[in-house]
Amino acid sequence: MTGTQIVNDPAKGYILTGPIPDSEHEQLDLLKQAADIMSAGQGVGAPTFDHAKRIFDLVHAFMQVTITQHLSQAHEHLRTATRRLAIATWVLVVVTMFLGALEVLKVYGVIR
Repeated sequence: MTGTQIVNDPAKGYILTGPIPDSEHEQLDLLKQAADIMSAGQGVGAPTFDHAKRIFDLVHAFMQVTITQHLSQAHEHLRTATRRLAIATWVLVVVTMFLGALEVLKVYGVIR
């Protein structure tokens, strides 16, 4: 794993080596690393569990923000596509009505 990692500092306990990354894959790697540390910190290692749990919660919160940003972008793209589809539908309505009017005029002999 590259970038930010979780390391055991003798004075502070488990800490991150850098800022939380923006990439979901790197965030998932950090979550897995924190979960592995938490599972090893059961029982006598309860402080280890607490440190890893705090880091897990912090990274998880950042991941939720990242996912929310992606969902809001997807929602905006969907809204734009829906507007374009509505416009295209109305254009087809107008064209269909125009062609229908031409056929009516042909039936009554107004145009040939």
